[in-house]
Amino acid sequence: MRRTILGSALCSLGCSLSLACSSVTDTGNPERDNGGETGSGNCEATPTPIALDTESPLGFSAADVIALAAGSHGETLAWLENEAANSSGGDPTDVEVRLEFGEEARFVNLEPKAGGDDDLGEGGPDIAYESECHDRLELPATLTLRTADGALNETLPVVVWAETPRLAHANFSLDADELTGSLAVSIEAPPGFEPDGPPTLAFDVRIADVGFAGSIGAQATFHSDDAAIAGSVGRIAEWPKDSPCDVGFPVPVEQSPTVQQALDAFNDRGPLSLEYEPEADASELGYALSANASTVCEELDAASAGELMFEGSLELTSADGTIDTTLPVQVTTGLENGELYFVQTSMAESSEAPNELLETLGIQADVDFSGYDYGQVFFAAAVSGGQLEGTLSARGADEADCVSNPPEPDPNAMGAPGCRGTDFYDLWVARFRE
Repeated sequence: MRRTILGSALCSLGCSLSLACSSVTDTGNPERDNGGETGSGNCEATPTPIALDTESPLGFSAADVIALAAGSHGETLAWLENEAANSSGGDPTDVEVRLEFGEEARFVNLEPKAGGDDDLGEGGPDIAYESECHDRLELPATLTLRTADGALNETLPVVVWAETPRLAHANFSLDADELTGSLAVSIEAPPGFEPDGPPTLAFDVRIADVGFAGSIGAQATFHSDDAAIAGSVGRIAEWPKDSPCDVGFPVPVEQSPTVQQALDAFNDRGPLSLEYEPEADASELGYALSANASTVCEELDAASAGELMFEGSLELTSADGTIDTTLPVQVTTGLENGELYFVQTSMAESSEAPNELLETLGIQADVDFSGYDYGQVFFAAAVSGGQLEGTLSARGADEADCVSNPPEPDPNAMGAPGCRGTDFYDLWVARFRE
């Protein structure tokens, strides 16, 4: 009988194929799940049938999900290069998904499974998995997925699920030899292992009120006489083509209410009071935050709805002429106490010619960086509790020798030697607030 080997030996074999290591049971391939997560994972599910037009406890109905997801949805799919998986997919092609719904739906209440004696202690899983268990609507449907190049031409039953009225999912898996299209996928086995059946393709289909997105990942299991390994080798296709999102849904900026709410929460508060260190005459600071990208990666599910990170530009102009700059900033936003939006902006840029950096950025400050390894301009501002405040500073960097010249590792040591890293010292600071 084949047995599973856990630990470094399994992982080293898996990592040779960029496989994410996981154990495999003697029952063979895991049970296929074409969409529903009811009763699986870390959550205890209680499904209840619900009429299509009945508003669920989530605030929307199954009919709303059907209105969002039913019918045909098209995009441009890109076949991706993957070092571990060989695919016959070629040039970008059109992909179409069609969903047909019946008359059934269910509301699924999801709660963390009861804790017990485990590594997290009594009650541990309840705490660890609480954020993963979000109620949802589930609707049986028939899904057809076709690509214009003929690689995919699949029709199968799925479960469509939604946690919010903005996004519907259909997740399903197919063995590569079950495909009715022309797509061929193979994954080379590690030395000494044999494939445990054909590769499995995991499809992620997402339909939102702002578009249509998805991906195809490849998974495989292998066995030898006394071991088994399994894991994912990553994506082999995604749509839309050139999507910037590893996580989140690609949303055009002009269609993102979250972006606009973040900009509104930050802007239009009137001039800010501005003070300097070392002490100088106080002034006022004008500002304007805008989004840089044309597309943002927005979380539309319940776990992170309203949370967003995007690249922005922040114009800062002081009345005394000391600051006249446009900074590239990282913007993070989300709901605060379920009502107000918090907005955080930040940037850090370092230079071995820090005074030139200040001049380039439009900061007219006389800063002495002598005695420091290099300089840095640092900015951070936030709207929290309905108030905006922040700092713009010029900092000197004191870099430990072990940063630029790390010592040779001691083969007898248990871990990496300690290194204090780099210390930063504020040499000039502009503080502003409402």
